[in-house]
Amino acid sequence: MIHLENRPAQLYVKISPDTLHMEKKQQINLSVRDLWRRRYNSMTQSKAAAQLPSAVESDHAHVVDGNALIRSLVSLPATFDELAALIFRILPKCRSLHFVTDSYYPSSIKDIERKWRGTSSPYVIAGSRTKMLCDFGQFMNNSHNKTQLITFILSEWQKAQYAASLVGRTVYFVCEELCSALTSSDGVTVSTSIISELSSSQEEADTRIVLHCLYQSRQCSSIVVQSPDTDVLVLLLAFSAKIPVNVLLQTGTGANKRLICIATLRQSIGTDVAEALPGLHAFTGCDTNNCFVRKGKKKPYELMKNNPEFINAFVHLPSLNAIFVHQSDVPANQILRICTKSRDGDRPSQEWRRASGRPPATWIHQICRDTGVTATEALQLAEDRPLWRTIATAGGFG
Repeated sequence: MIHLENRPAQLYVKISPDTLHMEKKQQINLSVRDLWRRRYNSMTQSKAAAQLPSAVESDHAHVVDGNALIRSLVSLPATFDELAALIFRILPKCRSLHFVTDSYYPSSIKDIERKWRGTSSPYVIAGSRTKMLCDFGQFMNNSHNKTQLITFILSEWQKAQYAASLVGRTVYFVCEELCSALTSSDGVTVSTSIISELSSSQEEADTRIVLHCLYQSRQCSSIVVQSPDTDVLVLLLAFSAKIPVNVLLQTGTGANKRLICIATLRQSIGTDVAEALPGLHAFTGCDTNNCFVRKGKKKPYELMKNNPEFINAFVHLPSLNAIFVHQSDVPANQILRICTKSRDGDRPSQEWRRASGRPPATWIHQICRDTGVTATEALQLAEDRPLWRTIATAGGFG
């Protein structure tokens, strides 16, 4: 059993580029899926229906990446209550369905990365008949808006008009740290209960999907996970051995929609390679970590899978987290210590010279722990160019 009740210990690897350069993580997704296509091309063409369970069969539980589903919508209705109804209608028709969403914590590493991507203005959903924005994509670029929307959808699905559709069916709805189970016994009212086993402070749906698969595995023979995210594929491959039922990943859209059998794919690439994928994915660049510029993921993956020493290193990389974050002599540590001290009136020694550039966001985790400042303060210090110029040399304090 893996424990996902608390926030995960992230991997933060110090890499030299001065700016945050994010690598397209789909590369590792494509590399792994290429193996699937080569190995099972004939099966997916002619035998898929016979060998892979259908995504619409009611006896399979479904775990849906809620945020990804919302973002995939194209034709949007006029009001928010109609949006909630639309999302409910397109959910898979099954007895047990998990609608898993992200949580949004201020000043977290992920929150800083979201701000780096860009944000938008907050918008108030005043009631069911509140008009939808023309630019829904901009609406979804604000963490407050997304939290408000998820809370609103949950409140809508608890209304009596959804009761008839919840008879003989349970929808597990993740809203922030809590998970509510929605069902109806009479088709008139909706019953709501909190599932304590699914309560979690995990920030992203990616990791909570694994928790929901573990929970659901006690009640069904197979689980279909619906998500387009590479992180979900990587996590399912790594942890599928701990999930005692068949897990299928449904990804793609339209004619490209497909089911990937996680157990079969794990066997194809090898158990050791599957368990090494999270370490490789973090090391070569993910949402909360810098990547090696112009190195990508496909070549590192090919190098790793053919070298047992590399595989072993990446399997054990999470346990080496302290080696990366406890070093006290890296330039970022020195720079932010001096920034923090200069803010409080202290000055560096006359011999000190700052390193070139400024700290990327991935160093902030270490800085917060070592200096005692919050993530927001650390980021503001890192971006305070006038302050950086004044301490370019110790003489700047003279």
